[in-house]
Amino acid sequence: SKVIALPPDVLDQYAGQYLLNDKPDARKATISRQDGHLVITFPFRPQPLVLEPISENEFDMPFTDGHFTFRKDAEGRVSGVLFRIGDSERDMKKVAQ
Repeated sequence: SKVIALPPDVLDQYAGQYLLNDKPDARKATISRQDGHLVITFPFRPQPLVLEPISENEFDMPFTDGHFTFRKDAEGRVSGVLFRIGDSERDMKKVAQ
């Protein structure tokens, strides 16, 4: 997929913390903007991983088959992200700031 450029204000909508599962003690992944692109940091992997936009709400994880699809609620706020990698799929809810 072709990587596109997204403006910082669009990227900033996706920044925040996302629950890795729906259990009460779920750990969180953190998405933030660094140097004009999004990165995700998983609790089990201290090194942030770059996310490359291929559409306004879809991002690929380079060098993997990881794919993120963000979704918004009725008010247009980002509410979660669907993370697919290999055969696994994880629906990660965004934590209210």
